Amino acid sequence: MFIENNDKATLATLNQLKQDGFRVVLDDFGTNYSSLGYLKRLAIDALKIDRTLIQNLTTDDNDLMLVASIIDLAHNFNLTAVAEGVENKSQELILIQHGCDFVQGYFYSHPLSLNNLLAQFNASRKIQP
Repeated sequence: MFIENNDKATLATLNQLKQDGFRVVLDDFGTNYSSLGYLKRLAIDALKIDRTLIQNLTTDDNDLMLVASIIDLAHNFNLTAVAEGVENKSQELILIQHGCDFVQGYFYSHPLSLNNLLAQFNASRKIQP
């Protein structure tokens, strides 16, 4: 809402956060009120592609073209492309093929508590014979 209204305080805060070393990600890109104007007005580091575009990636050519275009657009603006909502290997392979920098979703893990996350991380670090 603040971004839509060109709230100068919000824009200044985002710029300050970036200067302080935070990475700023524009979430849900490609849906709702995403605006291409944000790419030049906001000090952002990454575009996170909305999961609704990822859901039918393997069956809908229009979604595939949109996602590929968003990845290219992100890279053309020197931004990182992140896809959310990856639920299967086919989606992952398509995203890798199109140069998506990072992917996340239930294919990798459902949300975990901190304790479960640490236990899973520690278990993965053990050397297997």
